[in-house]
Formats: sequence, structure tokens, C-alpha cells
Amino acid sequence: MKNTKKIMASVLALATVMAISPVSVFAEDTVIKEDTTPKTGQTTVSYDVSAKYTVTIPAGVTLYDDKTSDATITADAGVMLESGQTIVVKLTGATNTESGSTFNAKYGASTANYTISAGGSAKAIGDTVATFNTSTAAQSAKLTFSAATGATLAGEHTETLTFTISTPTSTT
Repeated sequence: MKNTKKIMASVLALATVMAISPVSVFAEDTVIKEDTTPKTGQTTVSYDVSAKYTVTIPAGVTLYDDKTSDATITADAGVMLESGQTIVVKLTGATNTESGSTFNAKYGASTANYTISAGGSAKAIGDTVATFNTSTAAQSAKLTFSAATGATLAGEHTETLTFTISTPTSTT
């Protein structure tokens, strides 16, 4: 009697484990026997590749009062995106500038004004400053910062810019 209870308990435990185990569903295999006509079968081969990229935003830019400054946003070699996608880098924020294309580096009550251009056109908050495509080679986009003007105090005038990277699907 004890053995019967042990066996029944083992069978019930095994049935419980099997009932809660995940079940995988696969496409049905093609079985070819000697009487199968035609003697052919098919299999699907797949390889899923994830998007891959590294974009570098410069840590800082030094402004001058008598010349422009350049900064380069780069995409490392080996950018791999889905078909129709690009990497879009937008200037999405600035600590002292809410809108427009004149930016404001501040030190206390003093403001040094400057502009940013990319590809020959002035940029404002919300504008795209770089785009990158799938490529085995490194890619770059140059930002040009104008000479700073308007500061009324000596000292380090600063502003932090925020860039946002996305990979939207193109419509073309």
C-alpha cells in the first residue's frame, strides 16, 4: 500500500510538472518515406541581425570671440540599420535657450550669444544636425559654432546642449 501511494504521488507530481511546463510550437517537419511522392522537402533558414551603431557627441566646445569653433559628431564604422532607416541626431535642448537659432552661454547676469550651423545652414532647437546611414566606414557631421558676442563680464560662460538620437524609418 505504501509503495502504491509513493508511485501514485510520483505519477501525479510528474503530471503536474508536465502540465505547467512551457510548450514550444514549431512548424511541422517534412517526413519523406519510400512511398512519398514527390521526394522533396523544404526548410526555412533565418538569421536575425540586430541594429548596431555607436554615435559620439563631443564632450565640449570652446567658443572664441574672434573665430569660429568646430565640433564633430561621429558614427563609428560598422553602422548596421534596418532597410529604410537612418540615424537622426537632433539638437533637442539647451539650458539657457528655449527657441530660435541664437544660443546663450551664461555666467551670472552676463550672456555670450552664439549660433550653430551644420551643412551651411543655421540650426535651432529641434533641428536635425546630423544623419547617418548603414555603412562599413566611419561617418561624421561637422557643427560650426560662431564667435561669441555680447558678454559683459569676464568668466566662464556656459550652456549645456542636449542631442537626441533616433532611428526612424524613412518615407522614401
